[in-house]
Amino acid sequence: MLRLADAGTARAIVAGLLLLSSLGVDAGDTAAARTAAPQDTVTAPGAALSAEAAAATPFSWTVQRTPDLAAAEQDATRAPVVHQLVGSVHLLPSSAYPLPPGLDQAYARTSALVLETDLAALQEPAFQQQFLQRAQAPGGLRAIVEPALYQRLQQRTAALALPDGYCDAFRAWFCALSLELFELQQAGVDGDFGLDQHYFQRALRDQRSVRWLEEPGQQLALFTTMSDVQSQQFLAATLQGLGEDGADPNELLRQWRLNDQPAMARNVVDLKRRYPDVYDRLLAARNRAWLARLDAMLGESRPLLIVVGAAHLVGPDSVPALLAAQGWIVTPQR
Repeated sequence: MLRLADAGTARAIVAGLLLLSSLGVDAGDTAAARTAAPQDTVTAPGAALSAEAAAATPFSWTVQRTPDLAAAEQDATRAPVVHQLVGSVHLLPSSAYPLPPGLDQAYARTSALVLETDLAALQEPAFQQQFLQRAQAPGGLRAIVEPALYQRLQQRTAALALPDGYCDAFRAWFCALSLELFELQQAGVDGDFGLDQHYFQRALRDQRSVRWLEEPGQQLALFTTMSDVQSQQFLAATLQGLGEDGADPNELLRQWRLNDQPAMARNVVDLKRRYPDVYDRLLAARNRAWLARLDAMLGESRPLLIVVGAAHLVGPDSVPALLAAQGWIVTPQR
């Protein structure tokens, strides 16, 4: 029997699947990140921004060929193709809009959109049903997690005033996702306002080409093929990031909105140190898998807007670092 609040909650988790690529990165030194951050920060979704913060372009890079390669591939009279690479927060508050001008300009300077996955397919009932079926634990959650971890989970759900046995019928990874989504929604964010969804809807209205780096089934498999050990590590990382370290649900938003790449990079590195398998599965391995596809797409003659989770764009195994190693000129925007 499902013990989530209702079936709609479960479907909301599926519909928010793109959040998955950023989960876990808040685990770690979040308190230190806040301490090191500027005093003029966003502490709530609706908080006012300083003029400097409002003018910042969050997590944005340009990508183009090195001059020698570009010259060999196009006429000297043609300007080089400049692509835009943008880091997304997959759930945002409505107060995040209007976007910083730089993000609107990134869209205006391009003619096609590349996302992590097919957003339309994520909304298909058949896909959502498959996701929910694969998430269920026939023997119950308690039978497959360590007692100490189960106790931590119960403490967290009690602190959130969630029902007893909130996700006892589900595997640990799905329980982690449901808690993450619940806390973010409580903080006032929504997948309907996520940056990916914003660009996707805008591209549809403008009849732009939309492509993606991985199929929805691949994102599903990130979790459904987790071993019990990996699934428990993911739940442990999520619980740690949700409150055991005094984390603020708005911290990820703050880092993104203020373009605080060092703070997010610290969290990514800390995730790698504490939970290397989770880090590799959700971030590093996917970045490597995307590289060949990105390399081919970036070789096209039309400028692309590439939008992926912001956590994929910082740290030693980031997409910008991998592209630079392949010979692309990757330039951060401010």
